[in-house]
Amino acid sequence: MSEDLRQLRAVMRQAISACRMSSRNIETAMGLGHGALERILDGRNDIRVRHILGLARLLKVPPQDFLELGVLQPEAGTKYRLKDWIMPREMAPPDAAKTTADPGEDVAKLVREAVQQTLGAELKEAVREAVRKELDGKGSKAKP
Repeated sequence: MSEDLRQLRAVMRQAISACRMSSRNIETAMGLGHGALERILDGRNDIRVRHILGLARLLKVPPQDFLELGVLQPEAGTKYRLKDWIMPREMAPPDAAKTTADPGEDVAKLVREAVQQTLGAELKEAVREAVRKELDGKGSKAKP
């Protein structure tokens, strides 16, 4: 059995166990012959994309979850994203040019902007309320 796919098989086995369906029902739902699921999970049969897609459909989860959890990737091993190679520029997202930026920085920026917008709106309202109170207070003091 390929070491590269051992973790993927383990993730698939955990997902199958968590769904609490019988192997026979899962095989039927995935369009597999009886006994095929165990052969896939123990490495006697190859994992095919259709197996991952079928299991994801059955569990109602995105198929990429299996790859993200089941295929170990070295952190510094990738320099590019596939979309950088195959996606035409006009279809690329506006910030696709920033391929070397840290994704954590993008998330932090989005969170910072959201907090600033929320606080900005709350601060404006608080200032308006304070000014209203101040004006109402001065108006009532001016009239004896």
